[in-house]
Amino acid sequence: MKKVGVMQPYLFPYIGYFQLIHSVDEFVIYDDVQWMKGGWINRNRILGSEGPEYITLPMKKDSYKKNINEREFSHAIKDAKKDILDRIKGSYEGAPYYESTYGFIERCFMNTDNIASAFVSKTLKECCRHLGMNVKFIESSNLDIKSGLNAQERIIYINKLLKADQYNNAIGGIELYDKGSFKDSSIKLYFVKSNIRRYNQHRDEFHPGLSIIDVMMFNSPSEIRQMLGEYELI
Repeated sequence: MKKVGVMQPYLFPYIGYFQLIHSVDEFVIYDDVQWMKGGWINRNRILGSEGPEYITLPMKKDSYKKNINEREFSHAIKDAKKDILDRIKGSYEGAPYYESTYGFIERCFMNTDNIASAFVSKTLKECCRHLGMNVKFIESSNLDIKSGLNAQERIIYINKLLKADQYNNAIGGIELYDKGSFKDSSIKLYFVKSNIRRYNQHRDEFHPGLSIIDVMMFNSPSEIRQMLGEYELI
């Protein structure tokens, strides 16, 4: 049975995103759809001194009607990367896996792609390799998808192109997609419900759902691999 997942490229997303990747054989980076203002494509959250805080890669001012793979970083991107690295260092220098994780993030930031989707997609793939995940990645912009389809029809079409038997979607799409419509196309539809494990953030209060950067700072690779399987398909 071939399982497929589809999601927009997110910057160092939370572990639930990687659980979705872990649940499939092929993962489609959905880069040819409209940019989402206020989304997670160019930002995420880390644990700062006062609690969760955003890290953001600045975007060139442009039309929000453009697709994700058409949007560029601004001229301030180099300084923003340096600022993020400095903040990560200040926040996590005492974490048990700081050295390996900081070095990994630093290497990711050496990527000079100025198209946001290219940079973020490469970072996602690097994260998966770093975590020992084995999955095939495909950019939706490289697929021959016919025009004029609504959101659900387009996802079903992608699954048909890839000859998928099962489509796993993030739990946030549970109100968007109809299992009957997928069944009519001989595709089983499931939603990934994450079980976020509490781990020691060296703080009194646990803050779940932060960037994978936070998870990697406080957990060993083997612990993270175990976390990747801690979800339900509903």
